[in-house]
Amino acid sequence: MPLQLVGFLSTLVFVINCTFEVFAAHGLHAEEYGLIALLLVAFCLWAIAEVVWLQRKSLPIPLTELQVALWAQLVFVLLRHGTGLFHTASLPDLHNRGTGHAFGVNTSLVLLDLLVFLAISKLIIHVFSYAEYLRACQLLVQMEALESTRQDLRAAKDAAEQANLALLAANAQLLGQASTDSLTGLSNRRHFEAALANQFDRSLILKQPLSLLLVDLDHFKSINDGFGHQSGDQVLVEITHLFKSNLRKSDLVARWGGDEFIVMLPQTGGREALRLAGTIRDAIAVHPFPNGPAVSVSIGVAELRPGESMDQWFARVDRALYASKQAGRNEVQVSQFS
Repeated sequence: MPLQLVGFLSTLVFVINCTFEVFAAHGLHAEEYGLIALLLVAFCLWAIAEVVWLQRKSLPIPLTELQVALWAQLVFVLLRHGTGLFHTASLPDLHNRGTGHAFGVNTSLVLLDLLVFLAISKLIIHVFSYAEYLRACQLLVQMEALESTRQDLRAAKDAAEQANLALLAANAQLLGQASTDSLTGLSNRRHFEAALANQFDRSLILKQPLSLLLVDLDHFKSINDGFGHQSGDQVLVEITHLFKSNLRKSDLVARWGGDEFIVMLPQTGGREALRLAGTIRDAIAVHPFPNGPAVSVSIGVAELRPGESMDQWFARVDRALYASKQAGRNEVQVSQFS
């Protein structure tokens, strides 16, 4: 804004000087001449003050040449109109200066005014352009800083997301460790009991059938003793695969103890549970286990009865398993008593 004001004031000085030459050719009173001279000096000093104020702001723009040009314009005004400033009372009226070329429009002075005005205008344009250049450079630096900050924020966001994913994975791993058996990957006893309790309540409310299989490996101790504990662990892992391949997605199997497994069969009655138990028993009996041990299982089956408690149901399936072992093992027995 100050540069535009300086240009406006310089333009006024030029226009007034040109207008003065026209008026002087047609006659001008001394008082009017003095007022014009005073106005020109005021405009020049005002323009110079604006430039000095800009310099005091320590702006990195070249103002020295512009200030010199403005002082030159002031000197030109004083030389040309100084008489009107200090001797207005004794000046004759300009319209009484006589006739001839001396009292016409002074073309040389107008040209000199124009040259000074053009020089000032060019310097103002130069200073303004330089100021805009500096502003563009500052804007570029700010944009680069903003882009750097944006990249830093993006990197921080990516790092936070990676850390969050790692935390979720760690939580999932901990949750899996808390709910699964480390050897077989099946649900552990704690997780199975919680899932069975939920399904137990659901079946009672919706009056849907629910059955339970209790599976025990026959003579598993002899496998560990005769073939080693590693072979015994491998047998447990292989049986896990057989469970998964012969059960439905809705069924839940868990490792109940060292050599015991338990299976929850939602929406399954006693007949269907008996059929699934026979399928599992037969699949294990014919499966070729590593290192050659013969493996068989005994299975107890019990369907949940109306009004029955969880403990009563478990007692029945446990008795069914015992009956299967008493029948010679590699058998499936269904609980038919309360």
